[in-house]
Amino acid sequence: MDSPEFTEIRYDRPGVGVARITLARPDTRNAQDRKMLYQINAALDFAMHDDEVNVVIMAADGPHYSSGHHLHDQSPIGEHGPPVLGVGGYELPGAEGYMAQELEIYLGFCWRWRNLPKPTIAQVQGKVIAGGLMLVWPFDLIVAADNTEFSDPVVAFGVNGHEFFVHAFELGHRKAKELLFTGDSIGAAEAKTLGMVNQVVKLEELERYTLALAEKIAKRPSMGLKLAKMSVNQSLDAQGMWTAVQSAFGLHHLGHTNSLVKHGIRVEPTGVQMIREGARPQKVEFGSDAWLALAERTLKDVVAERRDSIAGEQLTISEVFVDAPTHLCRDGLTEIAWSLQIADGKAVVEPRERTPADYRMRADYNSTLTGARTVYSLDPAEAATRIESRQQAVADGLMQQEGSLDAVSPAMRAVVIELHNRLAVRTA
Repeated sequence: MDSPEFTEIRYDRPGVGVARITLARPDTRNAQDRKMLYQINAALDFAMHDDEVNVVIMAADGPHYSSGHHLHDQSPIGEHGPPVLGVGGYELPGAEGYMAQELEIYLGFCWRWRNLPKPTIAQVQGKVIAGGLMLVWPFDLIVAADNTEFSDPVVAFGVNGHEFFVHAFELGHRKAKELLFTGDSIGAAEAKTLGMVNQVVKLEELERYTLALAEKIAKRPSMGLKLAKMSVNQSLDAQGMWTAVQSAFGLHHLGHTNSLVKHGIRVEPTGVQMIREGARPQKVEFGSDAWLALAERTLKDVVAERRDSIAGEQLTISEVFVDAPTHLCRDGLTEIAWSLQIADGKAVVEPRERTPADYRMRADYNSTLTGARTVYSLDPAEAATRIESRQQAVADGLMQQEGSLDAVSPAMRAVVIELHNRLAVRTA
């Protein structure tokens, strides 16, 4: 079968029995306009009707999987293809017409995709924000790069969450409330421990690993795969998933209507600014309780992700904090060599002497300021220059003397001891 031509996505057959749909708007961080949603739906239909396809992968171009819905796109239903779900009433005045639109392109599409007969796999990386989750949660399996962050901050808009409200089923009820109440994100490692994500892999291995998984599944009998999927989905249906989703969708539109009455628009006017401010790194003082909490959370993610693979081994903190907020790494944290050791069910953090070997290893660094990805490798001469240049840490009072475990300042030592105590207790 020849696939249709798409502009917002790509459709290909990367492996035997496998189709792949790729979001192709990286310049907008794959924000979903209505044209993209209808093209995704058409591509999924095409894959379902192709008897040579047993598994479908959902992937995305660029550093981020999806920043959510393109909120400024108000193109009418029907402009990008005939309506799919037969809702009708899209242009009616008041809440009725707007609710009909969202029932078609948001809740309707998500529930339809969730119930497609063939297995589907979401291959995700970077940010997955609000509506971005609606291109993840309808699908059967989730493979995430280790830099993936999931969030739904739209309570700031005066609504309960995004339109496909399966949060409690995906995260558990208490974590779902925390995610929604705070607007904070969940990292890939934590999402795996919650059962939301199936596998976490390095970003450079994401495509290869996902395709290998899809090809493995595609070898199984299509009838068995369909029956297994239906059985698990119907188990969730018996627990009331569809009833809960419909109820939450109605409450979502109560929130829209409340804002419309109060402010003349369907969302809280301060919502966008609140979400933007929440996405910025918090300014916290090095060594403060807030800083320690952030450092602890970052290290715990590493512990959760790497416990089995590095038991009894050491990682330098410069590795551990590759994806940490810039403010968490500054003020000497990566200027002094630390180590993280996981053994006997505990994580131990301590300073150690930094050597040129620390710099010779190749390390990927994601800039939290630019989003750019760079790889560096220093030879011993360059490493020696780097070590000498860190005398600024001494001048700043973070170290009394370069390159000695005993030279760590009392303030830094106190931070190390506090982190050690927290992790030794909480990661056991």
